[in-house]
Amino acid sequence: METYPQKLEVVKTPKGGESVYHTSGIPFIRSQNVIDNSLILDHTCIPEEMHESMKSSKVLAGDILLNITGGSIGRSCVVPTNFKEGNVNQHVSIIRLKKDNPNFLQSILSSWRGQKLIFEGQTGSGREGLNFESIKGFKVSFPTVSEQQKIASFLSLLSERIKTQIKIIEELQSQKNSLSKKLLSCQVRFLEHIEKWKEVKIGDVVKIGSGKDYKHLAEGEVPVFGTGGYMTSVDSCLYEGETVCIGRKGTIDKPFYYNGKIWTVDTLFFTHSYKSILPRFLFYVFEQINWLKFNEASGVPSLSKSTIEKIAIKIPSVKEQQKITTTLFAIDQKIDLESKHLELLKQQKRYFLQNLFI
Repeated sequence: METYPQKLEVVKTPKGGESVYHTSGIPFIRSQNVIDNSLILDHTCIPEEMHESMKSSKVLAGDILLNITGGSIGRSCVVPTNFKEGNVNQHVSIIRLKKDNPNFLQSILSSWRGQKLIFEGQTGSGREGLNFESIKGFKVSFPTVSEQQKIASFLSLLSERIKTQIKIIEELQSQKNSLSKKLLSCQVRFLEHIEKWKEVKIGDVVKIGSGKDYKHLAEGEVPVFGTGGYMTSVDSCLYEGETVCIGRKGTIDKPFYYNGKIWTVDTLFFTHSYKSILPRFLFYVFEQINWLKFNEASGVPSLSKSTIEKIAIKIPSVKEQQKITTTLFAIDQKIDLESKHLELLKQQKRYFLQNLFI
């Protein structure tokens, strides 16, 4: 670094490992607590006497924490100003600056350029570790402290706006989930609809289609989906229209609605041939089912057509289904709009991180 930190510490985990952890005492920080440029504490603590015996790895407000091993290598954060004192294990290093702005340096570390430095600085046969010398050797240029402050403040404001946007989306999702449960369990009903709901088996109102291999198809514009989401696009469709997809194997508890031409692979079921039920209403019903309860495998979660078809659900008249669907879909559209706004904010931050630290 072209500035010298007051402290650069690569530490060791206390003897005894997890057996010495307490739920109260001095916060003990591990790599899983350094997430998305933030310090997310849990209830893992160590006794104060142990903390005092590990003076070299004490964490203070304003320190930069950098994950230096494993799959989370390169994740970093600045310890908040309201943090009193803590300690870390050997998977997290501490960078404490003399005069420079920690938020400025942490922004560099989280940028494309910083991540490149971290990747190139890895040591060991598996190249999944940073040591004291490799961190100390990072070449980073610092402007004046005043300019550092301005850049760090701007990026901090953008990060806070992203956090706020995430909270907006989470609140909308919570509202939708709560309302959906009440509407689909008849706890809340529209005044104009008083008819009794009828119980049916899923197989009585819809058919379950199986996915197929797509590798014989040419490239095209029809999306191919598996349980992990979109895979590629081909020139033919397995089904066209409104459908609800649910995993056959792997991720079996994430149904999704789709309308248009589609191809699914053999790990993903799709629905078709609806009787007395609207496709989007079925999607909202599927969202409320605890699919893992119907898992048929001890290893990778699995579902079968017959199991899905035998599940009992309650449905109202098509008119009431439409009313419920319209209500919940309005929230879905709001969530989609806010999610697109979130992605724009993230793109803005990535742009600035890539261009401010060239």
